[in-house]
Amino acid sequence: MKRTGYLPPSDASAPLHSTHKYFANLIFFRFVFLQKLGTDFDVDPSLVRLAFDQAQSTLRVNDEALDLIHELAAAKARDAGQIRVYAMSNIAEEHLGIVQMIPSFPWSVFDRVFTSSKAGMRKPNLCFYRHVIQETGCNPSSTLYLDDKSENICAGRLLGLRGEIVDRDQHRRAFNIVRNLLLEDASRRAERFLYTQAGKLDSIISMPGKDDIVLKDNFAQLMIWGLTGMEDIVYLEWPDSTVTGCYQEPDMVEPASPASISDTSSSFNHSSTSANHSAASTSPPSSPASSSPEQQLSVKQSLWNYFAQKPVLTTDTFPPDIETTSIAYITIPSTHHRHHRLAHPSMVAEAMFVNRDPEGHFETYFSSDRLGRVNPEVCVSVLRFLNKFGSAGQIPGISNLDVKDERSAAVRSINQLWTSDLI
Repeated sequence: MKRTGYLPPSDASAPLHSTHKYFANLIFFRFVFLQKLGTDFDVDPSLVRLAFDQAQSTLRVNDEALDLIHELAAAKARDAGQIRVYAMSNIAEEHLGIVQMIPSFPWSVFDRVFTSSKAGMRKPNLCFYRHVIQETGCNPSSTLYLDDKSENICAGRLLGLRGEIVDRDQHRRAFNIVRNLLLEDASRRAERFLYTQAGKLDSIISMPGKDDIVLKDNFAQLMIWGLTGMEDIVYLEWPDSTVTGCYQEPDMVEPASPASISDTSSSFNHSSTSANHSAASTSPPSSPASSSPEQQLSVKQSLWNYFAQKPVLTTDTFPPDIETTSIAYITIPSTHHRHHRLAHPSMVAEAMFVNRDPEGHFETYFSSDRLGRVNPEVCVSVLRFLNKFGSAGQIPGISNLDVKDERSAAVRSINQLWTSDLI
C-alpha cells in the first residue's frame, strides 16, 4: 500500500540515483521523474510533486551573497571585459526556471549559465569542468571557483582552478576572497593594512619549541620606508638616540646600547693600516672638510645601529654597522627635517673605506671588537650607497658605479660569509 500522508525526512537520500540522472537530463520528463521517485519512496507521485513544490516555494537568497553579486555587477560595468562571471550548477532546466523567477536576483551578472541537464554531465565529474573551461576560454590559474561542496572544490582544483569552499557557517571568508581578488585594488588594500599595523611592523624570530621573539630593529624599518615611501608607519632610533615614529610600548623609548665612540675610532685606525697593504683596495674618497674632532664626532653620530631597542640574542652593547648606515642614507630623503643632523655622505664614505680588512673588503661593523665579519650582501648595500651619492657628485672620486658588475665581483671575491657563531 502506497503512503499518502507525508514524506519522511529519513527517506530523503533514498532516490539519489534517480535525481542524479534527472539533473543530467537522462530522464527527460518531470512526470517520469516523479513516477520514479514515487516508486523509490513507495509513495503516491502526487505527494512527491507536492513536496517539491513546497520546497521550491521556500527558496530565499542569502543577503550577503546578494550584496556580493551586486558588487560584482557594479565592477563588471565599471571595468568592461576585465571580469567575467559564470554559473555552473547541478540543476534541471525546469528547476533553473523556477530559481530564475526569484525576485531581486540580478541574473544578468552571469555571462553564461552552465547546467548539468543541458551539458549532460554533472559536478564533480571532471568532464563537466573541462566543458565549462573550453566553452568560456578561461585560464584556470586566474579563475576563482566557489562551491559549497568539498568534492566539487577538489575536482576544480585538479584542473587548476582556484577553488574556495563557501561554508554555510564561514561563507564570509570566501566572500572576502572574492572582494580582495576581484573588487578591490590590491595596492590600496596593502596600503590600508600597513597603516593599520603602523608601529607594529616588527621582525619576528621563530625558534622550534620556543615562543616567538619580537625584534625591534632600524634595518627592517628603513627597508619598509624605502620600499613604500611611508615614513609614518615605521619607527626609528636615530644615531643621536632620538626616537621617531610610533612605538607601541612605552618602554621602547629607551635607546639601544651603542658601542662607545672610542671603540668605533679604534676600528677606523686598525682598518686604515691594514687596508693600505691590499693591492685590490680602492683609495678612500677625500672628504671636502678637514678631519677636525668636531667633524669626526659628527660622522660617528651618523652611523646607524641595527637595533632600535635593546639588542636581542647578542651582546648587551652593539656597534653601528655599515649596511644599516648605507640603507639609512639611501632611504632618507635630503628634504627630511632631520637630514641636517647626519654627516655629509662623503664623510661617511671615508669612514667606510677606512673600515676594511687587509684584502680591501668592507667590514660589517664599525668596531675593532668585531673584525672579520665580511658579507657579500652587505657590500652590495655599500655599493648602492656609493653609487647613489658618487653619481650625484657628493663623493669625490666616485661616479657612475656599475652596481651589477660590482656585485658580481664582490660575490666572487668574498669567501667569508656570515655565520651565526660570529655574532
